[in-house]
Amino acid sequence: MNYYRLSLIFLTLSGCSNQQIYDGIQRGNQFDCYKLPLAQQDDCIEDTRSISYEEYKRERDKTLTDSNVK
Repeated sequence: MNYYRLSLIFLTLSGCSNQQIYDGIQRGNQFDCYKLPLAQQDDCIEDTRSISYEEYKRERDKTLTDSNVK
């Protein structure tokens, strides 16, 4: 089991907030970027920072609301 999955399980079981879980997943994704060739790492890391938690939450809430309406 890799570090990413282990930390996700730990965060979930420890009663963390949604933002803490989101941040943990983002850190795991950033860590995975360092496994890529050097030329691709900066773009990968930038992609993981492209959506703030607030933006993610707005989109998630909208999607959940839209799916509940149907």
